[in-house]
Amino acid sequence: MTEGSADLSGSGNQRVWINCYRTGQNYDGNFTSYYGEVRYYGNGWGSYTDSRLYWSANFGGHYVEGSWTIPFANRNDQYTVLWSGYFNRGHDWAGFGSGFTSRADINASAHNSIGTGWVQVGEETPPRIPKTPNAPGNLRVADVTATSFGVYYDRGDNMGAAIEQDQAHWYATGPAGSGTFVWDDAYPQGYTNPHNGAGPSLVPGTKHYVYVRSRNSRGWSPWAGPIEGETLAGGRIKWGGQYKTAVPWIKTGGEWRRARPFVRSGGAWRPTR
Repeated sequence: MTEGSADLSGSGNQRVWINCYRTGQNYDGNFTSYYGEVRYYGNGWGSYTDSRLYWSANFGGHYVEGSWTIPFANRNDQYTVLWSGYFNRGHDWAGFGSGFTSRADINASAHNSIGTGWVQVGEETPPRIPKTPNAPGNLRVADVTATSFGVYYDRGDNMGAAIEQDQAHWYATGPAGSGTFVWDDAYPQGYTNPHNGAGPSLVPGTKHYVYVRSRNSRGWSPWAGPIEGETLAGGRIKWGGQYKTAVPWIKTGGEWRRARPFVRSGGAWRPTR
């Protein structure tokens, strides 16, 4: 709450008074709501007049003005409310609002014992209105094996509300919309790798496409990605003077299919990782 008062130029303890305070925020509307009030304080001085007396106020860009009289019967009132009401102030695209100045003026020059005067007060910057977070960035592939690889990423700006969860989606042979969905990593924490959790073994020598997003109390960010990574194949072959990845295939049922290499370990055959 911000309030203030100042003496008028007339006689006695007569004053102009202003009050302004924040009442709430509308996240979807992206604005902060305020209540404002302007008063003339006669403090029982005894001024009265049928002439029009004028006032105006500016609550950080919300302008109001009007006039009033002081009937004889009200000459000993402590104060008169000249205006009270609610107004909104918008925030920027990132949810930031700004502080502002409120000012009230009284021009009662038609009644010299009241006179003129003004008062000005400042209102603090409102809290940021949170938005959905920005998409993660700096996606990078690491720890590549025949049946897995990892993707590191950096979280984006949380946009005013703490990030509560990340999520990664993995596709094989093509990106979302054309590839095959292979894994939903629900809580990757800055790094996603099917070998680290309950993820599947990836097919060797196959391109995979990874997307990552984050969520806060306002909702999900856009997807970041895809970033492309390729699992190692079963071997390498020298071709044209350079070693290239060799992907094993096998013909079965009259159709060539990509083969997955296995290694014998501890008396059992296991897929290579």
